[in-house]
Amino acid sequence: MELFTEMSELYINEEINMYTNKYVLNETSQGNRYLYSVDAKKIFQLDEETYKYLEKNINNEMMLPEVIKVNQEDKSCFEYIEFSDKNFLTIKELSKLVLVLTNDCNLNCSYCYADGGSYGFKPEYMSHQVIDQLFRFLSENEISVKNLMLFGGEPLLAMEQINDVMDSIQKYKVGINQYLMVTNFTILTDEEIDFLINKNVHITVSLDGNKIINDQLRKYKFNKNKSTFDEVKKNINRFRTAGGAIESIESTYTKKHEMLNISKNDVINYIKNEFQIENILIYDVIDKKRNDDISFTELRNDENFLDCEHLHPNDLKCINKLFNISQHNYQICEAGNTILTILSNGEVYPCQLLINSKFSLGNVTEPFILNKEKTKKYNTMVNSLHSKKECENCIARNYCTYCLYFKLNYSSQELCNLMRNGMIQDLDHIIDNRVLERLDELIR
Repeated sequence: MELFTEMSELYINEEINMYTNKYVLNETSQGNRYLYSVDAKKIFQLDEETYKYLEKNINNEMMLPEVIKVNQEDKSCFEYIEFSDKNFLTIKELSKLVLVLTNDCNLNCSYCYADGGSYGFKPEYMSHQVIDQLFRFLSENEISVKNLMLFGGEPLLAMEQINDVMDSIQKYKVGINQYLMVTNFTILTDEEIDFLINKNVHITVSLDGNKIINDQLRKYKFNKNKSTFDEVKKNINRFRTAGGAIESIESTYTKKHEMLNISKNDVINYIKNEFQIENILIYDVIDKKRNDDISFTELRNDENFLDCEHLHPNDLKCINKLFNISQHNYQICEAGNTILTILSNGEVYPCQLLINSKFSLGNVTEPFILNKEKTKKYNTMVNSLHSKKECENCIARNYCTYCLYFKLNYSSQELCNLMRNGMIQDLDHIIDNRVLERLDELIR
């Protein structure tokens, strides 16, 4: 009897409940059977006889085949990391700095978490003082930035501020690895096209699918009958004709899509065919206060996820979390630690999803941009909402990333179930989409 073919990952079926805090035993919808060892970060493909044997003995480690017990000796580097143990001031790098250059926007998308881009404030644009003091602070403290995100509102309304940012970076010699921008791409001059191409800004365009669904969700504030889809399509073509490239398209999936029987696959396939762009990012509306919030059962429910022919950066992160034995498993998002968001008024926040006075960490115009008391309060709150004991013993401990925004909107049980089910789903896709054939080259 051929017991095992060693692999590198897979996932679990919570309905069958065939897992312990060390192992996941599951059969995919395509009939692939496997055992995933959480500690060893390895997966074993099983024949039917061995699978049935393990169904009966999964809770008795003494009864497990020797090949599994031997592999358990090589354990992953699981470590519970207290939030703020290592922040950007100590490691001298921000992994992401998001600049909300303006909270003004020309669109009024139905699902916008930022209230039409304003974040609940009167529209304003980032001042020269805020920009200058921010980059002077980074320079004086020798802090580099891996990803500088030009954000809004709509950032292309703030070209004066973008030019000011570039001048300040050069003036203070702040190291920037790459520039990113998320834009609705409905306003684009020839001068802006040249600027974005010359500065090598990586562009992500927001578009929610075909013209019908996109124009129902993404409307102009002052001309609701004008098509945003047509304008975006025209500007993408102009940008490409000038020699530019669109990095990705970002789509928000809502109840309106479900009502029109438009699946995530439909959105992905349409955009790929219409715009010849492979990197499509699908985000679900997650906000219980809004009517367009979709159910947890629909999250991550798309067949193209982890398709080995179209792997995205997030897929690679997922693979490495599950299979890279040398990778530590950090449970808490780095927002507020190595990720900061600066609002147009200079207020410092952990994340653009957490722009609220109770999450303020300080202000750029203050001598030291982080307020000690506010930062300590935020760090304490993050750690208090996170259970060390439960997380250390959770089956999804290799997979889970804690998000404070989700935590504030949903119960712990809902979030934990989402992570466990998400791990199972991703493991299934990894196995069924032949990702294992490329695993060695994908782990880094």
